[in-house]
Amino acid sequence: MSGPTAETTTQPKGGLEGAMPAMAAFRARAGQAAPLLGEALPTRKQEAWHYTSLLPVAQVPWQQAPALSLEAASALLGSITLPPGLAGQVVLANGHLVEDLTKLPAGVTLEVRAADTSLNQGFEGTEGPKGAPAALQDGSAFTDNLNKALCGQVLRLRVAKGMEVGTLALVMLHEACGSAPLSTHERLELHLEEGSTLRLVEVQQSQGICLANPCLHLDVASHARLDYARLHREGEGGFHLAHLSAELHSHATLHAIAITRGAALARLESVVRLGGPHAFVHLDGVQVLEGGRFADFTSDIRHQSPDCRSRQLVRTVADDQGHGVFQGRVYVARGADGTDGAQMNQALLMSEKAWVDSKPALEIYADDVSCSHGAAIGALDEDQLFYLRARGIPEPKARAMLVRAFLEDALEGTADETLRNWLQESCFP
Repeated sequence: MSGPTAETTTQPKGGLEGAMPAMAAFRARAGQAAPLLGEALPTRKQEAWHYTSLLPVAQVPWQQAPALSLEAASALLGSITLPPGLAGQVVLANGHLVEDLTKLPAGVTLEVRAADTSLNQGFEGTEGPKGAPAALQDGSAFTDNLNKALCGQVLRLRVAKGMEVGTLALVMLHEACGSAPLSTHERLELHLEEGSTLRLVEVQQSQGICLANPCLHLDVASHARLDYARLHREGEGGFHLAHLSAELHSHATLHAIAITRGAALARLESVVRLGGPHAFVHLDGVQVLEGGRFADFTSDIRHQSPDCRSRQLVRTVADDQGHGVFQGRVYVARGADGTDGAQMNQALLMSEKAWVDSKPALEIYADDVSCSHGAAIGALDEDQLFYLRARGIPEPKARAMLVRAFLEDALEGTADETLRNWLQESCFP
């Protein structure tokens, strides 16, 4: 279902050919890896990109971002607020690891490998990243392949067996130096060994005209648990194409929430594979879109083993000319009996020009499953608004209270109170 039918952008006839400035710049920088990029950027003719136009990205000749000085990186880091009580932090600035600002907690190791020796190689004892599944190859693989072609190196984090680490911050800072538009392509892999636990907080922040293209692969071993919160807050000159993939083994748990507050155009693709029995994923999202901001939350949850559970709640608030997109699929493979999956997208339109597209989907090939999905798009409840105003609350404050109550439900699943409070403050500054 969707809002108004008017298009926000118009694409050229014939699609975004390789002659467009962005593709020409990408191919020149990729060198021998250029074939990964294909011949052209995806267009809205491809199902995976039906709601998202890359025309604003295609028109810019993105240049490689230079490393920032320690002073500049420190200043950017100092401008953001991280959760209290961190056990450690990993800081990247313009795609480069800042070792002087990085502190690893006990039980966590970090290895930096060249991309040509690390891509598609798993951690010892694992099968390695699965990448985009076949059903998402039509266009969706572009985000991951763009990163593979230009990342240059891979950061590999490992949490030792049985360790309870606490909260680790992963901070990615981007700053356009001068007037040239820049792009960054961070690639990270995180492996939790058997029985370990970690809370990972990822913060994305940029200044100037930047294209951020981060990719993160999570591998959660048996009986391990990862709580993952992602906060994306960039300026009006920011463009963001991110890819998250996760592999869950037997009895593994992933609780993830992604909050999007910024960027002119932002797209997060999440692919979660429940590969072992009794694995559980809770994948939530919050989009707060004002002005002319655009955000696309695309997810694919794949039940590959029996007796796994998945839950998903994505809530969007679009004001002014904000445009939100939710594309979600729950896939249940043959033999994944006992699957329990639920998916819901709910959105509030705060103005006549705000727009939300929602496309939840189920694809089931197993028996004895319990799956549901749904979507609801509407405006603020006038009765609730009248109730608050009748008690002397000014209309702007009453509207803000109702919006906050609407979004807070998506944060309730965050078990750690300190982290949940930080997320609430980040959503409602």
